[in-house]
Amino acid sequence: MTDEQTLEFGPFVLQGGKLQVEVNSDGRKSVKLSGNASLLCGKTRLMARSIRASWTDESDVDFFLEEDVEIQNTAEQLRMYARNASLNHDQYGQRLHLIARDRGHVTMFRTAKQKTTEIKAFRIVVYISDRHTLRVQPYDLVSVDERPARSTDRVEFETNSQSEFDFFDDLAITDFRILDTKRHLRRRPSAAKTGLLQLLE
Repeated sequence: MTDEQTLEFGPFVLQGGKLQVEVNSDGRKSVKLSGNASLLCGKTRLMARSIRASWTDESDVDFFLEEDVEIQNTAEQLRMYARNASLNHDQYGQRLHLIARDRGHVTMFRTAKQKTTEIKAFRIVVYISDRHTLRVQPYDLVSVDERPARSTDRVEFETNSQSEFDFFDDLAITDFRILDTKRHLRRRPSAAKTGLLQLLE
């Protein structure tokens, strides 16, 4: 499998220089991609140097991404950058962790209603509590900026059919919340006025 070749396995379209597939006796499946890895599922694309996906069904899925991480979703116009990341969907809900290294930072963009919100921090945790609410908790060296959307903010790529394995499947976000940033903010007066920045669409 070369970097240019794609392979469909289960609910995913995979691309990378090296692919490993495992099926355990309990039915749990896993794939590991390395070398300019890309995993497409529904309206979401994961990219990194290394990607590992593990699942039993759509309610029990884990993704682990290492080095040069980029996460994109066309339906809700989300784009994220990090050194490492994990996405987990289990009995406790859905959580996404973006992690930097050393003095680096992670970045999350959300574009809606001709505005783009940019969040930077050392670490960001995203919680999906229901299909309408996205909660974002940034930690350390936080900055939050809202500006008019640019054409380059648009997330566009060729997607495939809707999938329940898509981490952001079936979202219709009307409540985008950035939680309790006050303790972690860098000097950014417009964002420091409140501990809860709530962007309602």
